[in-house]
Amino acid sequence: MTHSVTEVTGSGQVVRTVEVESARGAYVLGNGNWLVTGGTETGILEIDPDTGTTVTVIAEGSGFRFIEPVELGANAPR
Repeated sequence: MTHSVTEVTGSGQVVRTVEVESARGAYVLGNGNWLVTGGTETGILEIDPDTGTTVTVIAEGSGFRFIEPVELGANAPR
């Protein structure tokens, strides 16, 4: 199954759409690439949204879902 990740502006205009197999979660990284998770053998990928290509496979496997930022530091749980 193929899903897509769509980047939109604050007003809802589509900037671009990238097809990613079984995409479930996405996060824009500081370098402009996307961190994308997938549910069926997609794993966790870093994707260049300008080309739609995988830059790095961070983890292989299935069942990955949501992405959210965390703050690490002195107050982080241990």
